[in-house]
Amino acid sequence: SGLDPVRTAYISQLLIDINAQIDATILIVTHNINIARTIPDNIGMLFRKELVMFGPREQLLTSEQPVVKQFLSGDRFGPIGMSEEKDEAVQKQEEAMQAAGIGGGGTKDDFSEIIPQVQPNPGMPERKAVARHRERVLELLPTLPENAQRAIRESMDQEDQIRAESRAHAANTQG
Repeated sequence: SGLDPVRTAYISQLLIDINAQIDATILIVTHNINIARTIPDNIGMLFRKELVMFGPREQLLTSEQPVVKQFLSGDRFGPIGMSEEKDEAVQKQEEAMQAAGIGGGGTKDDFSEIIPQVQPNPGMPERKAVARHRERVLELLPTLPENAQRAIRESMDQEDQIRAESRAHAANTQG
């Protein structure tokens, strides 16, 4: 918390390498969307003291739930407000502003895109959690909306390619 992006990247890489070495479960609490997109296998999201979503990161990143979409985009319009319970009057004002074409200040970045996870450094073992995670995601896949299924399949293809390139690089370096 409160670390600059460079040190956050170093610590994130260290956590991935530790996981690869000892297959430990690691809990990260963050508001950093980039960390949430690239480090965990699973993500939980709390809202109003409730766990509104828990599961593979791919499920959260492709979610159509208003609270999840609002959080990922950083938009002030939606169910999340400054107070724990956004009142109806504020909600109606925001809806009127949206209808008038006034933006909520959120990012235009598409955080629903599933980008590859950070991989262990060269020389580290492969993460055992990757196979377990993939198995869970494939079991969940038929229950997800078509856009989520497509994004997850594309993400898996990208990650397979990255791992294959990493293995090839390691083999060329060693021999």
